[in-house]
Amino acid sequence: QTTNLHHLPFVSPLVFLGSIIMHSALARLNNLVTLCLFALFALLCANHLSAYHLTGEPVGVDTHVAAVKMMTPQGPSIFASIKADLRPVWTWNTKQLFVFVTIDYDLPGSKNSITIWDAIITHKEDAVLDLEAVREYPVPDLSYLQGKEVTCTLRWEVMPIGGLLRLFDSAEGAVTTLLR
Repeated sequence: QTTNLHHLPFVSPLVFLGSIIMHSALARLNNLVTLCLFALFALLCANHLSAYHLTGEPVGVDTHVAAVKMMTPQGPSIFASIKADLRPVWTWNTKQLFVFVTIDYDLPGSKNSITIWDAIITHKEDAVLDLEAVREYPVPDLSYLQGKEVTCTLRWEVMPIGGLLRLFDSAEGAVTTLLR
């Protein structure tokens, strides 16, 4: 028996085909996978947007970095003492922190940075730093910096589970003049 759909104004015959013809297993599987992927995409977007909304500048982070100048057999060298509690930086979306200490200095026409220490922190409990005279990467020749003012700064990059990496600096760095 055929249904005459021409007497219904402004209704497409395709509207009734869904109720007349059964969908195949592949069509149903396609619909299910599409729905699941759309729901996953919506959750990922909500995660990404909430990461910016819920985490602003870190509050209550107490950092102290002191540049220590030491004479070694190779000449003057830079070490850092670090006291920082980075636990307030951790949120539900934090996977790990990349923490590093830089020596910043100005030369005519350029601003420069040297990384002297870094660490990857993967647990909130390990985010309390209390280190004395650390230097992981030695600076071979400091003769061009002797007598110049340098700033020792603690920086950390928040690596989220979902979203973009965000870089933060300690509020103030330790300013010192290197030995002549």
